[in-house]
Amino acid sequence: PEKLRIVIVLSAIEGHGVAEVARLLDLPEGTVKSRQHLARKALANFSSEVCSSCWRKVCSVIRYLNLNIQNH
Repeated sequence: PEKLRIVIVLSAIEGHGVAEVARLLDLPEGTVKSRQHLARKALANFSSEVCSSCWRKVCSVIRYLNLNIQNH
C-alpha cells in the first residue's frame, strides 16, 4: 500500500529520520514507526515467497539435469 511505501521511500531510500518523515507526512512519530515495521514485514514476506519459489525451480532443474545425465 502507498501509505507504507512512502514511509520506506522517505526513510530507507532518502535517508530521513523518523521525526523528519513524521513532519513531512504530518503524522505522529509512532505512526511512522508502525508503518516502517509493517512495510519491512511485508517486504520480508514477499522476498521469502520469491526465494522459496525460485528455490523450487532450481531444484526441479537439478533433478531434470540429473535424470538426463543418468539416462545417457
